Amino acid sequence: MVQLDKQQSTEEKILMAARQIFIDRGMDGARMQDIADAAGINKAMLHYYFRSKEKLYGTIVQHIMSNALPAMFDLLESDLKLKDKLKQFIINYLALIRANPFLPLFILNEMNRHPDKFVKWLPIKNLKVSRFSDQVNEAVSLKLIRPIEPKVLIMNMASMIVFPFIARPMMCVVLKMDKKYFDQLLSQREEQIIDFVISAIYYKN
Repeated sequence: MVQLDKQQSTEEKILMAARQIFIDRGMDGARMQDIADAAGINKAMLHYYFRSKEKLYGTIVQHIMSNALPAMFDLLESDLKLKDKLKQFIINYLALIRANPFLPLFILNEMNRHPDKFVKWLPIKNLKVSRFSDQVNEAVSLKLIRPIEPKVLIMNMASMIVFPFIARPMMCVVLKMDKKYFDQLLSQREEQIIDFVISAIYYKN
């Protein structure tokens, strides 16, 4: 039992160190020696747990994305009413990105650098949006909302949530904002995005 706990502790140290290094440097810039040093172990021990950088990278991607994609898609496939679902999607997704502000840029960079490898590790096998699509299409047919492709609606919401985090350095310079003021604006995003999306697609009574 003690040995098992020790193995788990060592693996956790490796994953914590690798996660930060992959986030900071991407797969290309990360070196196994640097990960071993950050975890406080030697390189041979690192290779005992993870035989290659690609295997370790895949584990990290799965860890990161398993906290993001499945929960979002489970919500879209839930029995919530459409308007409540849109609101909750925005609330949950924005909370996720605010807690992990590195996530959008990490995904963007790695998808561009290693699309095949990155996609291979994504937990997307059982992800569906059929229930959400049915709800959107039904609302369109009943003339409750303006015509819109369900996947476009998802992209629109995701874009409004993610873009400020990706464009933060540029926005701060162009719009002459300091970090404190930018964070203040971000804190208002949830309500603003919800109001914008609902107003954009729902017909006024």
